[in-house]
Amino acid sequence: MIRGEHNRGLLCAASAFLALMWLAIPVKAQEQTVYTVKELRTGAMASAIDHEGNVWFGTREGVLVWRKQSQSWQKYTTKDGLSDNYVTSVAVGAGNVVWFGTKHGLAEFDGSSWTTYSASGTNYGLAANHINTVVVDKQNNVWCGTENAGVSMYDGKKWRNFTSEDGLTDNSVRAMVIDSKDNLWFGTRKGLSRYDGKEWVTYTLKESLSVDNMIFSIVSKDDYLLFGTGGGVSKLDIETQEWTRFDKLEGVTVISIAVKGQDIWFGTSGKGIYQYVFKDNKWENYTKEDGLGNNVVTSVSIANPDKKVWFGTYTGGIGYLEKNDSS
Repeated sequence: MIRGEHNRGLLCAASAFLALMWLAIPVKAQEQTVYTVKELRTGAMASAIDHEGNVWFGTREGVLVWRKQSQSWQKYTTKDGLSDNYVTSVAVGAGNVVWFGTKHGLAEFDGSSWTTYSASGTNYGLAANHINTVVVDKQNNVWCGTENAGVSMYDGKKWRNFTSEDGLTDNSVRAMVIDSKDNLWFGTRKGLSRYDGKEWVTYTLKESLSVDNMIFSIVSKDDYLLFGTGGGVSKLDIETQEWTRFDKLEGVTVISIAVKGQDIWFGTSGKGIYQYVFKDNKWENYTKEDGLGNNVVTSVSIANPDKKVWFGTYTGGIGYLEKNDSS
């Protein structure tokens, strides 16, 4: 059953406009509705929301941004200055500058112009061009987790690289986050590393990780961390260093996580989106049957103040969950 259709505009970088249709399909509990952009079926690998509320998606065909003020889509590709159209990660830094990790280097967009960085040539210094994840710390240092070459850090002037020889668990870095105490956490194929700026600490399944060593996503929230792995989700209390797990997600590959208040959304590989509703201590699951474009959910981001939960899927495009007015 289709709840309704609404036309939107897709504003491309070349100023060409395309008509889009939004499909609204009721979910089981009737409390939230899944909206999917019917004509945007490109795979969305990562997402982030900037300081103005614009939602940025890294896709396999460039960058798409939902402009909050104009309520329209804008697209950027290598023709505009992006280093590569396969965008694996998105991060927002100071001054609302947006950083994009790609399979062929790093790109910086300040709202009007692009700057690219690579392992060789102009603006070189990256350990490798294939970037899996990007984060920006409080000092506006840009950290890039690469495929098989460790981590590269750019302070705006020079680069510094870290590998397993320095303390990383593995050189294939899939996820990164900065916690409430300004520690950096690196998720790899073989476990987890923490770096406080001086020392490295390793966590593996054998020592402390409660689920799986293959880490795909990390989220920091107040005094705890969540780790999406190939076998479920591990939770670490930063103060007590106590590990727990979510039994509901045992055996599920979790590749993206987002937190709003005490509620948590988990994007999975093949099982859609799981939502843990804290106040009711219950779980909701949204799949293609509820309107998702695809059950492999590669990114989840939560917008404020409208509270939309935006998601990107591997082959089914982009959409969002929105709370119904009557609920």
